[in-house]
Parts: sequence; C-alpha cells; structure tokens
Amino acid sequence: MRVAIEDLSVSAHVIPTATPESDGTLEWSSTTLVLVELQGGGRKGLGYTYADVATARLIADRLRDLVGGGNAMDIPTLWSAMRRSIRNLGRPGICSMAIAAVDTALWDLKAKLLDVPLVTLFGAARESIAVYGSGGFTSYSIAELQEQLGGWAAAGIRSVKMKVGRDPAADRDRVRAARAAIGKETALFVDANGAYDRKLALEQAETFGTFGVTWFEEPVSSDDLEGLRVLRDRAPAGMDIAAGEYGYDLFYFRRMLEAGAVDVLQADATRCAGFSEFLRVAALCEANNIHLSAHTAPTLHVPICCAVAAARHVEYFFDHARIEEMSFDGFRAPAGGVMAPDRSRPGLGVEFKSADARRFAVYTPENLCTSVSEPRRRRGIPRIFNLEACVASLVIPSVSEGPGRAAARRSGFVPPYPPGPSLTLGMTSLGTYAFNVECPLVECEQLQTCLFVTPALQRNIERDQEQLERRMDDSAEKMSADHRTVSPAESHMRMHARPAVFAGGHIARERDDFHLFGDGELFIFLRDGVPVGDDRPAARADGGE
Repeated sequence: MRVAIEDLSVSAHVIPTATPESDGTLEWSSTTLVLVELQGGGRKGLGYTYADVATARLIADRLRDLVGGGNAMDIPTLWSAMRRSIRNLGRPGICSMAIAAVDTALWDLKAKLLDVPLVTLFGAARESIAVYGSGGFTSYSIAELQEQLGGWAAAGIRSVKMKVGRDPAADRDRVRAARAAIGKETALFVDANGAYDRKLALEQAETFGTFGVTWFEEPVSSDDLEGLRVLRDRAPAGMDIAAGEYGYDLFYFRRMLEAGAVDVLQADATRCAGFSEFLRVAALCEANNIHLSAHTAPTLHVPICCAVAAARHVEYFFDHARIEEMSFDGFRAPAGGVMAPDRSRPGLGVEFKSADARRFAVYTPENLCTSVSEPRRRRGIPRIFNLEACVASLVIPSVSEGPGRAAARRSGFVPPYPPGPSLTLGMTSLGTYAFNVECPLVECEQLQTCLFVTPALQRNIERDQEQLERRMDDSAEKMSADHRTVSPAESHMRMHARPAVFAGGHIARERDDFHLFGDGELFIFLRDGVPVGDDRPAARADGGE
C-alpha cells in the first residue's frame, strides 16, 4: 500500500505563560509550539514539538522536500532519511526536535489513513496511564504553590511535582508547605533541573526525605552520570532518582542506563526524534528492567505510553497542558489520576484550532519563504526574519544589491530581489539596534526608517537617553545624503509619530497588528522568536521544562 505525502506545512506559535515562571536554573514567560501538518490520501496528520522558531525553519528548509512525495506508510524509511539529512548539523537539539514534529505527524497520518486510533496502531498494552501533576514553579508564592498542588491532589491526581533549586535555603519550607497542601496520601516529587552540586544534592535529599519525597529529578546535572549514580546509591530508601529529558538519541539513553544513573528513565518524544525513537528507548528500558516516564506534552505521550509496558506515568506539565487545551480540539484532561486515549477518533484524536492559535503565530506557511530556492513573494504578506541570526553577520537581508547584500545572500536568508531600497543592520555600543537605509537619491523622499521597540529596549532607551543623544549628535557629522544612520531613540519617536513609508508602500500600526499598504513589502524582525515591537514575552525554546 502506497500513499504519497502531498504537502507538509509548518508553523510556530509563541504562547505567553499564565504568569512568569522559573525553576532551579531558568526563567521564562512564554513557550513556543512548532506544529507540522501533513497531507496525503485525503487525510491530514498532525505532529508537534516545543522548541524554538528556528526549528520550524529547519523543517521547512531541510525536511519538507525530503518527506514530500514519500510513502506515508513507510515511516522507518522517512525517519532514517531525515536522520541522515542532518548528519552535518548535529543530532542533539533542534535537529532532533524538528524530526520529532515530522515523525509524530507521520504516525498520526498513518493511523488516520488506516482509520484507527494511534494507540491501536502501536498496539495497546493498557487502557490508560497514570499522570502526575507538574508545576510548582519557584516563581510561585507559597500560597500559589499550595493552591496548584493541592488542587491536583483534590482532583484525584495521586502524584504531584514541584520545582526546587533556585533558593536551596528556601526549599525546605516550600517542600513542607507542599506536603501540608496535598496531605499524606499523595506522592510528592521534586525537580531541581540540575541546580545542585553533589554535596548539596545529598544534603537536600535527606531533607526532602523527611517530608516523604519519593522522586528526585535531576538533583545534579543530567550530564553528570557519575553524580547521578552517587545520588541513586545514597539517597533515602524509597526515593527514585530520575533524569533523561534532555536525551535526543538512543545512545544518550543507553549511556545513562549503562552508568546505572537512574531508577526511572525519562524520555520526551518531542525531543528524541519522535515516536520512532521513543519506542526504541522503551525497549532499552525493558531490557534493563527500568521504568520509563514520559516528559511533558501529555496529549502526545498518552497514546504511546499506553502501548509500552515499561511506561510508569506521563507528566501532566501545567504549561503544555494549558497550551494543548487552548490549541487542540479533542484535548482530554485527566480523570481519576489517569489519562486514556480517545479510541473514538483516529490518530492522536485531536485537531489543531488554527483560528484560535493565529494570534500567537510568528511563523506560518502564509507569511514565510518556506525555502530559499522557492520563495513565496506574495504582495502584502510580511516576511519574517530572526534578528539574532542576522546580528551574527550584522546584516538584515535586503531587497537590492548594495553594501552587505552579497553577505546576506550567502547567509541563505533570501534569494535575489529586483533593484530597490536596501535595509542593513548595525549595532551600537550600547547593545541596542539601529537601522541604516540605503537607497538611490531619487527615492529618498519615499523612505523613512523606524525601529519596532520592545518594552525592554524602550527602558534601555529611556535609561541611556542622554548618551544616545550624544552619539546621535556625533554621528550626524558623518552622515551622507544617501546613507543616513538613525538612532534607536529617533527611530522610536518616528514610529509613534506617523506610519513609516517603505519601498513604495506604507506601514500602519494598529495596536499589535502591522498592516502593509501599496506595493511595498513589510519585513518583521524577530528577537527571541517574537516580533520586535510586539508586547508579547520573548520565546523560550523549551518553555523552561
């Protein structure tokens, strides 16, 4: 049976967290969902990962054409081809997460083509899987911590997890408060995210043991396999040491198991190249008589964990559960401390709420060139570029030949465009950004420059106003008629004073939306995955987990 994959589309959505969040080593205020949709045989497959916007670009540029035209029924063939294609880019990190989004979409599509639930395609080992509530961020007050964990316990979730490690001295009181909120019957887990060294981790393990903690996740860095083994050997009886969420390939998990580093191995299908590799990790666990726990992304992990005997439970991570409930029709919440796949619907059992998610989109098939060799030059559609990537070469792709144009094209951001104004990027010594507009003299009157300012950048501008003005005065003497540098402060004033004219059109800002009129093209620049000037929080690659 052959079913050709007719199309692959990818999008990225930056979703702000409900409140600012942190753990033992990171702080974040948003999470990025990278979504893949496959078309084939009249059905649509859906897969996703929690990663960075760069992951979406990698899928569009590297994996899209590789998968297109392939047989949707031959997932191992396509998975192996994707893995080979990223050899020189490096397997860990966004490459594996990009493969994960495509691989999970392939499995969803295949199940839908066969008109069976995904758990049936895998082969069910159980009807449902236990979940544990996961949140308890170090940014929470004691009251917020108790409300969240206590609420899960009251709802019948039999295990809950909280973050520790940001302030080791305060951890004892926080763990005591958590235990008071959930009672004696609910299991209490802690996650240090590698914040402790070995000595402190051992001390904290003894302290946490007095409050009945039965799970200590990443007490030291997951790269310190020897340290994890020390904790496993010396932690209080009944306390499991867990790690593995940063595993991107089978060899990582094998090394962790060979070191005897964990009592429970964690794996994340959104990171370890999808369901295909997750199944191999599960086989490793069974061969080593070790339990497997799925890390975050509950909607994705429930079907596959109901199909592998080694699975102990699925992490019902607050951020991801919230995003999946917002983004997917068919989302299922825990009931009685377990989650079960929906056997009345084929595949994953969910559909993407594209209309609801549109307000969070920063990368979509409609507004990005999905390939350098195959640009989509649609009039009035914004072109989005990652500001950090451009800063590396100090060039924003331009729309004409000129200084920096060749470097922009070599960097692979845009194909050649017809002659017109050129936009390049410079960086001031203050660490803020200024735009240089280069154009023929005849077009000078049509152009104004503007800088879309983030709230953080605006605070920097206000703080350094005097220094910026001095630099603007100094630079004014160096300006030429056809090459004028505009300071961030002046650009900010221009943006709020009137719409900016660019390449024959003009840009109007209405609240958080940018509208392009005329024949021009609008370029939206991203910083940390968020359009510069957008009031939404900066994106984190992994939402902090």
